[in-house]
Amino acid sequence: MKRKPSASRTPSPRVKSIASLRRGLDVLRAIRNGQGLSLHALHGETSAPKASLLRIVRTLEEAGWIQRRLADGAYLPLRQPQRPAPASRQRARLVEIAAPALRELNQRMPWPSDIAVREGLGMLVLESNRSLSGLVVNRDVVGYRPGMVWSAMGRAYLAFCPQTECDELLAALRASADPGDQAAQRTEWLQRIIAQTQRQGYAVRDPRNIGPDAEALKRFSAIAVPVLAGGGVQACLSCVWITDLANEAQIVERHLAQLRLAAARIGERLAEATD
Repeated sequence: MKRKPSASRTPSPRVKSIASLRRGLDVLRAIRNGQGLSLHALHGETSAPKASLLRIVRTLEEAGWIQRRLADGAYLPLRQPQRPAPASRQRARLVEIAAPALRELNQRMPWPSDIAVREGLGMLVLESNRSLSGLVVNRDVVGYRPGMVWSAMGRAYLAFCPQTECDELLAALRASADPGDQAAQRTEWLQRIIAQTQRQGYAVRDPRNIGPDAEALKRFSAIAVPVLAGGGVQACLSCVWITDLANEAQIVERHLAQLRLAAARIGERLAEATD
């Protein structure tokens, strides 16, 4: 009498994987591991056909997994609420929150705006609406690192961050100064700028600094305000203009209130996201 094969020995049916789903997961993994990837870079990372890539990123955007950066069209992951976010995810969250405010600013102001976070003794531009602006300016501004001392965003950060952090930054800036600089006088000069910035509620780019548009035929200037949340400065938001077409007083009168409102809305959404 033959014994029946046990259930554990019965071969299970072969299940095929879904190739399109696997390609989509590969794309999502590449975006999560990157710091902002273009469609071309994603093609190189995943070897997926570009037609398929377009469908995949569109699906991921609509499902809320990724976001396309305004400034350069690069793809970024959206925040995962179930796990604490490291710096890269916090920055991606800031870009996600800032994008609607930057779009609205583009509709209300003729001049472009950038948003940056502190990185070491400088700032790092994460997002910009320059690509939406009709003004011909340097649109490859994402990744640009304005100096803390000379840029409007750096000065705004120094003026409105907690006093302890400001003191630490001033000490570090003094220690990093060139040997030929008179450190004490530099500190006094910076403190005067900080006090003036606090009084007027916004910072101004030093006229000796023309930012990332150094090769432009026309000179630019900028004002900046802080994005406040969680008891500190989370970012700084700027307005950049051509000095031949407007001066600081005109920009402040026409656009400072709009810039402050956008910064306040970004700060409120950041605070809500961390509650």
